[in-house]
Amino acid sequence: MAELKVMLADDQEGDLKKYIYDITLEAIQQARKDSSVDKDLINKTQLCEWLDISMPKLNELIRDGLPISVVGERTFFASKQEVRKWILEHKK
Repeated sequence: MAELKVMLADDQEGDLKKYIYDITLEAIQQARKDSSVDKDLINKTQLCEWLDISMPKLNELIRDGLPISVVGERTFFASKQEVRKWILEHKK
């Protein structure tokens, strides 16, 4: 395979590095947003997916005290941070 060398002035190299860094950072941030990694409040369906458990198992954990907030009659939210803390406190 042939080798390709590109000669850049120091300022051009710095600009290229900054550009690559910026687009990489933007892509990572978008991926985190798309996958809801940074989202702390999630609904019951998302909580099941996040914990990799079924809805009946989640309901059992809620009956056992898993912290969840109810807004209105049928809207449930949980904080990932609070759920993590509860799980660690209740592990056997």
